[in-house]
Amino acid sequence: MRAFPWLPTDTERLEIVTGILGTVLTQQELALLLSELADAPIAFFSDLLVEVMARASDAEVRHASESFASFIQPNNPARAQLQRKSTAGTMSASEIMALALRVWHERSIATQSFVGDGD
Repeated sequence: MRAFPWLPTDTERLEIVTGILGTVLTQQELALLLSELADAPIAFFSDLLVEVMARASDAEVRHASESFASFIQPNNPARAQLQRKSTAGTMSASEIMALALRVWHERSIATQSFVGDGD
């Protein structure tokens, strides 16, 4: 298979990222996020959704883990409640934006190569 560069237009990026984050951000919020993270690859936004969902459900998962044996049973009310809450999007748009910028910054720092000038 031969690789080829794909540079989606701004409209294509918005459509794709809407499919990824459209349940937690509005079109306007997504457009702002994309303008702030213009260099971020599409895959970054999938990772961001995982971060948002993890943060939204963290407290509930910790609470549910206290009674884990009953939690894993099918049709358990606590399990159903956790599933509802984890998809509800409890983070605000500004919290998601701050998270996105922080994660993007951390990844940028982690991938930088510091090569000396030979002095």
